Amino acid sequence: MTDLNRQIDAARSKTRGSLNGPSQDPASLLRDLFLSVPGGMSNEISRDMENMGRLRAGTSADGKRPEEMSPQELHSVLWQVLTFRDSSMSLDFTCMDSILKVWFRI
Repeated sequence: MTDLNRQIDAARSKTRGSLNGPSQDPASLLRDLFLSVPGGMSNEISRDMENMGRLRAGTSADGKRPEEMSPQELHSVLWQVLTFRDSSMSLDFTCMDSILKVWFRI
């Protein structure tokens, strides 16, 4: 758990240091990207992004750190994160596919 917390903290500090503006967080950047693509963001991915924002803020799972969670709570949080990753990657591939079809007139 200590390594997991260290990696989470490192990822948060890395994303904060690499953003263009102080008011933009990675979720906002991703949301803007999805909205800028034709046929972009569905209600489902928008809801998932809001859930991920709550998880990152600690308002979900009672604000517990991973070492304070029961195995069931940890499983639930990890499942939500991995489900979001899969759905967002699916949307990414769908968007890339539609762009390539237009580009190459397939």
